[in-house]
Amino acid sequence: MNKIWKYCVYILYYCYLINVIFNICAFLLAIVITIILYKPVSNIIIENTNIKENIKESKVANINKSNVKENSQNNEEQELLDIKNDYVFKRTFGYKGDEEVTKVLLRDILGMKVNEIDLDVNPITEKELMDDKLGIMDIASVVNDNVQVDIEMQVVNKNNIEKRIMYYWNAYYQKSISKGDDYGELKRTIIILIADFEIKGIEQAKKYFTEWEIREKDYSELILTDVLKICIIELPKYIKYKVNNPNLNLWTEFLENPEVVNMSEKDIEKEKDESLKTTKKAIKQAKDTLEQISKDEHEQELARLRKKYIMDQNAIQEYGYCRGIEEGVEIGKRDGIEIGKLDGIKIGKYENMKETAKKMLAKKMPVDVIIEITGLSREEIEKL
Repeated sequence: MNKIWKYCVYILYYCYLINVIFNICAFLLAIVITIILYKPVSNIIIENTNIKENIKESKVANINKSNVKENSQNNEEQELLDIKNDYVFKRTFGYKGDEEVTKVLLRDILGMKVNEIDLDVNPITEKELMDDKLGIMDIASVVNDNVQVDIEMQVVNKNNIEKRIMYYWNAYYQKSISKGDDYGELKRTIIILIADFEIKGIEQAKKYFTEWEIREKDYSELILTDVLKICIIELPKYIKYKVNNPNLNLWTEFLENPEVVNMSEKDIEKEKDESLKTTKKAIKQAKDTLEQISKDEHEQELARLRKKYIMDQNAIQEYGYCRGIEEGVEIGKRDGIEIGKLDGIKIGKYENMKETAKKMLAKKMPVDVIIEITGLSREEIEKL
């Protein structure tokens, strides 16, 4: 019985072993057959079906998806810097290589032919980005060798903006000659203010672009002198009051939102009006410059620092105004006078201006600038 049992076990063992060997051989044989037949069978399938075209289409689709994704990432990375940031504005129009673009901009604003332009280009330091001294962020130029033009981009509605403009004009006008020179050497001086706000006092002007000169009161056509001219562009008014100047309208659209202004070479060449064609070419070049500096990390940082400074100054101004009103109301209440509320507000503002003047003196800012910004007299400032 034991022998029979052992014999059965041996038979089962050998059967299992044979089965394993057979499976291994079958597996190896399948691999050999696959290797031998893979290429000819594949060729037959490719030649007799659309699989080759399907593979190509799939590859193209994957490449296109990859390109779209890459372009989308690039577009996000290449977001344009704010052209209304006065540093970015100066980098776009006021540096070496920008002369031709700025010539067209001035031509379209001033309505005069600009043959030559000399940009007063000085490198801007990070320290200067945190300052508001005369001319640092302005674009100063001499046009046709005898006209001084200064362009200022302003986004903060500062106090006494009209006095600030006149102060700037006077400063540049005086700079046109040296001590001892004849007054006849004084150059015509033009200030161009591009404001991202509506200027109080000229709201009734139903146009976004206004020009100011010295004229006789009763004879408006009679100009005392042409040495003074101030041009103001109020960007918020553009939507409501466009002017009959298609070239300037194009520039204003660009300054309002350069992202949506696209001047392709094809569209430019289609333009039949030579003046508009020149303007469109200049705007395209300005946008190319803006795109280029927008990719530069160093330029991005400088623009960020300047934006932070402007926002801080705006916040200080708002805080000072509100604080002045609060202090004024308290003074009015303390004095127990009804009308003292109004007088107190004035006193509060006055005290706030004195504090502002003290801070400006501490930063060693020119007294003339402090007078122009605070409205305090020289004697009041000297007493601080």
